[in-house]
Amino acid sequence: MEISLVSIPADRTDIGVGRAEPKPIIKEINMETKTEIVAETPNVDAEKVKAEALAERAKEIKEMQAIVNPARLLNPAKLA
Repeated sequence: MEISLVSIPADRTDIGVGRAEPKPIIKEINMETKTEIVAETPNVDAEKVKAEALAERAKEIKEMQAIVNPARLLNPAKLA
């Protein structure tokens, strides 16, 4: 007769210390998920945004040109 005192068996029998414990019952629960798609129309005036961007870009260009030609800083109307 052989006696085994290990908790992890070398074979698939339920003989030994701690081997005959009931296996946990794993229960799978499927939960419903509700996805609601809400279509929102942005309240943006595209032409206004475009005009603001163009005005800002024109201002940047003028600033860059003034850096290249320092005389424009003193009197921009004279060289325009």
